[in-house]
Amino acid sequence: MVAHSQYCSSGDHTVEAIEEGIQRAKTASHGDAMVFVVSDANLKRYGIKPQDMARALTREPTVAAHAIFIASLADEAREVMTHLPQGKGHVCLNTADLPHVFQKIFKASVTQ
Repeated sequence: MVAHSQYCSSGDHTVEAIEEGIQRAKTASHGDAMVFVVSDANLKRYGIKPQDMARALTREPTVAAHAIFIASLADEAREVMTHLPQGKGHVCLNTADLPHVFQKIFKASVTQ
């Protein structure tokens, strides 16, 4: 984790952070690399288009990048996911379910 959310600006660098994380993972990786972005689904509030997030998540084919939306705004998270490639976006409304979300992602990556 590059910076704890407490010290970050409110969402205005989400896409840039995804791109930076993917670049670092690609550089440091000797094989399979994964990047996870954990975010609320309030992209609209921050002026982020879901399509921009989708481009960032898929820009580097050698790095598997996923967005996990932890939010109480289920409708907004599901709306954002309609703009992401299938399997790249995940909704977790209860943080207790987060291990299951990661398990699902890891299982899917093994079967690909």
